[in-house]
Amino acid sequence: MIVLLELIYKVTKILSSSLYPTVSDIQLTFARILRHIELYINDHSIEESIMADSICKKLDNYWQIFDTFTTILTILNPSSKLLTFSFGDQYDTAINQLHSKMILYTPSQNLSNSNDIILKGISARLFFENLIMQ
Repeated sequence: MIVLLELIYKVTKILSSSLYPTVSDIQLTFARILRHIELYINDHSIEESIMADSICKKLDNYWQIFDTFTTILTILNPSSKLLTFSFGDQYDTAINQLHSKMILYTPSQNLSNSNDIILKGISARLFFENLIMQ
């Protein structure tokens, strides 16, 4: 069990002591921990595998909640961009997640250029209030 939890302990210490941990650090950390646990499940006794599988399922549940958001934040981070997603189909998945969120922020057809609206005397506050109401 110590071997299983050792990586989690080390990662926690490193992230906790870092002055500037970034979202991309968390992306890489979660991916590495999940891979470590999966390898542990395959190489140990049934009792140890059951415990590792339980930890893996719990972390996977957390990861499903945070994955999309941390992926987008990692891509938008100038220091990491897409470098974090160089593993197989992770690159394509990351790009697709960003595109699916960008669509939500595309202006609707009935709005003219936002600069034109603000220049015509409508305050930025009113512009954003109208944007929320649509």
